[in-house]
Amino acid sequence: MKHVKLPDKLLKTFCMAPWVHIQQNSYGEVNPCCMFLPDKTPYEDFKTKYNSLQKAFDGVDNKKLRERMLAGEYIEGCNKCYIEEEEDGSREGAIKYSFRNHFNDLYYNEYNILNPAIRDIEFSLGNKCNYKCLTCNTRFSSAWYADDISTGNVVDTYKGRTVKNSLPDINLTELKELKVLGGETFLDNLYLELFKMINCEEINLILYTNNSVFPKQEWLDYFNRFKTVKLNISIDGVYDIGEFVRLGMKFSRFEKNLKKWILFSSKYNNTTLVPHYVFHNLNSLNLNKTLEWLRNINGWDWDDVNKQMSYTFLYGPKKLNPVFLPNETKKLIIDNNNNNFLTDKLKKFLLTHETNDTLCNDFIKYVDFLTLRKPLPEECSIIYDSVKKYNERKK
Repeated sequence: MKHVKLPDKLLKTFCMAPWVHIQQNSYGEVNPCCMFLPDKTPYEDFKTKYNSLQKAFDGVDNKKLRERMLAGEYIEGCNKCYIEEEEDGSREGAIKYSFRNHFNDLYYNEYNILNPAIRDIEFSLGNKCNYKCLTCNTRFSSAWYADDISTGNVVDTYKGRTVKNSLPDINLTELKELKVLGGETFLDNLYLELFKMINCEEINLILYTNNSVFPKQEWLDYFNRFKTVKLNISIDGVYDIGEFVRLGMKFSRFEKNLKKWILFSSKYNNTTLVPHYVFHNLNSLNLNKTLEWLRNINGWDWDDVNKQMSYTFLYGPKKLNPVFLPNETKKLIIDNNNNNFLTDKLKKFLLTHETNDTLCNDFIKYVDFLTLRKPLPEECSIIYDSVKKYNERKK
């Protein structure tokens, strides 16, 4: 995608999100966007001090953030995007297309800067979910509650949490894009009430699902009304890898539901399916098999797969982030991914950090915990054994 032309002073740090966007996560916290790190900024109380999205958007903290953006300041809370984009500060060296790029390319113009308004929302109504993905926790999935309680990692307030719906309190007249997330979105019919509040025909909907549930007709009727629908379907691996890293997944059911979506999207031109892969230690050897499976089930050629596939390099928990693995383990991962659309980006990504012995040890302990619930698949074992051998050498 061609980037919008920003003034030189703003090129490396500026983002339009504070002028057009607001986010509420599954535990009721409000942020300028989902990538923002409020504890790394002077706005550490931003996420809890506002009880409505409109008050947060119009509040003093967001106004200060806009002023700092226009001054070309480096915003520590935006580090996720800065790190994802580049190593050397130039867009040409970008590792991937960041949220900052997205907001700038979509919304950067003089009118929007002079007239801040909520044109873009990311919204979650709670953490109700039927999966225990190994990259997740109770904040985002109620299914993790018992495990997190047993390890002392969560408080009772996160069990099956439904957050306050503050959309009725805000001005939605300029809303252009609505992103909804769970938990698992299709388990909560409250989202249908949300759809009744907005003019769907003028709005692009982005919805995230683990594809465990194919929704009832009422959902599909709303899908047909939106201007466009982008359905992000999480697929962090296929067959035994998929079922291990996303506990609760039945791959046969996943395949059956995806075929239904393929048929649906073939009938309605407003709907696009976007398979999304979160790349981490334990699925790092499964990407090629996942791409091949997607190619076969959709009848795509490789160009189609590369264009449609979305991905994220895992940021946290850090014990599952491949950048901290031993060099020999990184080489295993690179060799296994030497002929797919992520090859060059993956090599750059893995070079961004050195091996971290503490996190390697944490990884082994976490996998040992995971194997109490399900046997470790062969591809996961290759990574596990490589890290374990490194740890033993370091003793």
